[in-house]
Amino acid sequence: MGASFDKNQPVFRIEFELARTALRQYGLTTLDDVLAAVPALWVSVTRDWLTYRSPTADETRSRWPVAPEWQAVQRASLSCGAFGIERMYDGQTEGSLRKVMRILNGLTAHYGALRGTGGIEADDHASRVPAHA
Repeated sequence: MGASFDKNQPVFRIEFELARTALRQYGLTTLDDVLAAVPALWVSVTRDWLTYRSPTADETRSRWPVAPEWQAVQRASLSCGAFGIERMYDGQTEGSLRKVMRILNGLTAHYGALRGTGGIEADDHASRVPAHA
């Protein structure tokens, strides 16, 4: 806990998950596009897509004032260009490799089936694989 931590103050955790469809709707198609657009995405999702408002007597919620807590969320700076790295705890590497190996085995078997190969020994198609495959 940092020096600015105050256990008497509330903590708000805000997360957004944008699927590929949403990213395409923003015109973002590559990882570089997405990383470059993080500040703009934050502004969009915290101002245009979702807000937290303080209720008033007005029945039209869109006219309610944005809550001070949400204004702080909107001001969050994500424009420093830094992004996190995945933490890999002991033992996770082996589990991740097992997952990757299952995928690779499946892809290899699928490729063999598409090529009409009956097995490793029967792979007489290997020399005939087109250069673009």
